[in-house]
Amino acid sequence: MPTPSAVETYGFGTTPFLKEGGVRFKRSEQGWDTVTLEYYGYTTNPGVYADLHFAAGSMLTDWGFMYVTEVDFSLDGSDVYLFNVQGKGLRGTQPLKRTVGQQAQSYSTGAVTLPVGGAVSSAQGLYIQPTCVFQYVTTTEPVYNIEPQDRTPAGSLPSVASNPFTTPEPTTKIYNYPNGWVCENFEVETIAGATVWMVTESWNYRYEWMPG
Repeated sequence: MPTPSAVETYGFGTTPFLKEGGVRFKRSEQGWDTVTLEYYGYTTNPGVYADLHFAAGSMLTDWGFMYVTEVDFSLDGSDVYLFNVQGKGLRGTQPLKRTVGQQAQSYSTGAVTLPVGGAVSSAQGLYIQPTCVFQYVTTTEPVYNIEPQDRTPAGSLPSVASNPFTTPEPTTKIYNYPNGWVCENFEVETIAGATVWMVTESWNYRYEWMPG
């Protein structure tokens, strides 16, 4: 009895065929979304086939703003290979994720009147600093040489409470510059050989002045 060909056995030609159950997706609220897709491919040259169908940086069809970051393959039959495709980005119709938070910051000061405890010669304590992180995918290379106070945020920044040190107001103040919302970290990930940039903007709110 003749051995069936790969096309007859697997039921496909040279177009990649998604393996049944060959999808693993992870949505992250703190980072990039990731996906793993497993495809069968009928070819005598798997390296060229991978470059043609799963090129690094190519957008994954039906997966929104997610892009191929790596691929590996293994022989699964006569001229049939199983391609393991890794993708990363943001799943959805808009390539932007916003995370709002806050972090405790310490301070120390000389003579000050505390809301509880009255006048003291020195004090140290904590205050809450608002934070906001944007993550997005772009096919236009970002501009890097922008001062933190001059960068335009990728989305809307949240409203913040007034300066917590105004009641009572300290005698001596230390002024912050820049102040307001400041982009203190601008990080860009690239995919080799592709015009795709994955950007993380980290914004912190700095009050105009602190107790001195």
